[in-house]
Amino acid sequence: MEKEITIIVPVYNVEKYISSCVESLANQSIYENLEIILIDDHSEDKSYDICVKASKNYPNIHVYKNKGKGVAAARNMGIQLTVTPFLMFVDSDDQLYPYTCFKMLNFINKHSLNIVMGDIEMFPAQTPNYVWKSLFGSGDYILDLGTNGTKAIHCPSPCNKLFRTEWLKNQQFSFPEGMTFEDAFAIIPLMLKAKKIGLIDKVVYRYRKREESSSIMDQLFLNPQNFLDHLTVNEHLLEIQVATPKMKEEICQFVARTYNGFFKCF
Repeated sequence: MEKEITIIVPVYNVEKYISSCVESLANQSIYENLEIILIDDHSEDKSYDICVKASKNYPNIHVYKNKGKGVAAARNMGIQLTVTPFLMFVDSDDQLYPYTCFKMLNFINKHSLNIVMGDIEMFPAQTPNYVWKSLFGSGDYILDLGTNGTKAIHCPSPCNKLFRTEWLKNQQFSFPEGMTFEDAFAIIPLMLKAKKIGLIDKVVYRYRKREESSSIMDQLFLNPQNFLDHLTVNEHLLEIQVATPKMKEEICQFVARTYNGFFKCF
């Protein structure tokens, strides 16, 4: 069967979680239409071995090695390897629901869109009431980022979205390598270029909140280089030319909110 979606999964030291992630991909209702690329980023545990074993059990899974260059480089490698009409990103400790790919593929094709996004839930912790959550609860529809969809930029994760591959590559899209907060740097401008984004009014992505995450986040906001990266990202976002004052205001609000993590560490 001809493949329609490539799922790109950067893998690094996730031996406790990668099997459940892969299982959620293999359980997709349209699994036969999927190409799954696992890119091991020089893991120091058994993650690579688990990936290789999975590729032997599931013919649609292919494993590659990167040279420890980080998640952005692994994702960029995956984009270059993609030959299917659509692609998506999944982090190696997270999961999809069985209906995720089917619903997103159906909507993006039906409306000839370049990006479709769905809702995210956190587990095992409770999901916070993020700003962009206000977009959900009214059924599936198309967001216009100039009018009713401005809150979408507050969700710059690439992982709850399906992208049209040809359009993505035509934008010469890539994640900035070697810096933190790369998602906001890359995804928000891409969403603005798309102008209209499909919204699936259903949780499509399960984000794992690890027990050790709080200490990791503390270190993230205490690192001086990360603060410099943060300033670079915000400068990049504020320089974007937007079509409406409403979107400019939304970008400014996003930038202001991103300082909270650093302020809490002072």
